[in-house]
Amino acid sequence: MANDPLEMKVSEILEANPAALGVLVEHGFTPLAQPYLRKLLAHTVTLEQALRLRPLAPERERSLLDQLGDLLADTAEVRA
Repeated sequence: MANDPLEMKVSEILEANPAALGVLVEHGFTPLAQPYLRKLLAHTVTLEQALRLRPLAPERERSLLDQLGDLLADTAEVRA
């Protein structure tokens, strides 16, 4: 699994820390809130690709990346 959230599939992020779903939805990736669409879409795109499809203002993108980075770091610490 990649260390950089941008390089990870959205499904990998969600598997690593399910709390990431709330962060993604909060930042406008609302289709992920629906289980069917999440199952259909999450494994097909990286976060970087998702951000190209659903661009965010730079400060919102930074907030998203910071929050996901924190969640993934917390997950890595628990697994270590």
